[in-house]
Amino acid sequence: MPRKPKLPSAADFFAGGDSVKQQGGKTVKRQKVQTSEEPDVSGEAVQGSPPRTVDSGFTEKVTFYLPPNLLKTLELSRVQVLLDHNLKASRSQVVQVIVEEMIQNTDRIAALLEEYAEG
Repeated sequence: MPRKPKLPSAADFFAGGDSVKQQGGKTVKRQKVQTSEEPDVSGEAVQGSPPRTVDSGFTEKVTFYLPPNLLKTLELSRVQVLLDHNLKASRSQVVQVIVEEMIQNTDRIAALLEEYAEG
């Protein structure tokens, strides 16, 4: 029966040293890549740069039920923020921002709820 090849572990990929052990026990020197440009943090997306992530801090789990069309709109908004502003955010983070903005305006919330009730 053939033996399975030894696959590299996470430690092999994220080792802090300059050398990496490859399959078969061979050690090779890790190449360092230097970039001549500073990353653009002006808020505009830069082609090829990794997206910035949004940190939402401590959160609690809550379940909301949304109609399919609203869920699709939420996902499209999240992707649009990634494309236009190079900000990677989860659906939960986008909803958190929307709730934080909307929660201050209880009159607007009441008006929208009345519209929903009317159908």
